[in-house]
Amino acid sequence: MVKTINVGGRNIIVLGKTTRYARHVWSEISKRYSGFNKVFFVADQKGSLAGLNPLDTVIIELGQTWKNPIYETFEFQFLKDNGAVFIQEK
Repeated sequence: MVKTINVGGRNIIVLGKTTRYARHVWSEISKRYSGFNKVFFVADQKGSLAGLNPLDTVIIELGQTWKNPIYETFEFQFLKDNGAVFIQEK
């Protein structure tokens, strides 16, 4: 039985090594998540993180995303330091 995670109307950022990879994996795991507002697919475009409220954001990390250059950006650090929820999918 697959447990469903209700993210409570938050935005989801799917972070993968490429956006194509993130979209592919999301198509397989999306049934595990419910109640989300919008889904953003991010690889290394820091501009796609600008303007998101950390309290309304869930970041789903796919694989070895800590190697991704976006980890060093101000926008990502802002989300991380100000309350975004992180979920690691393997």
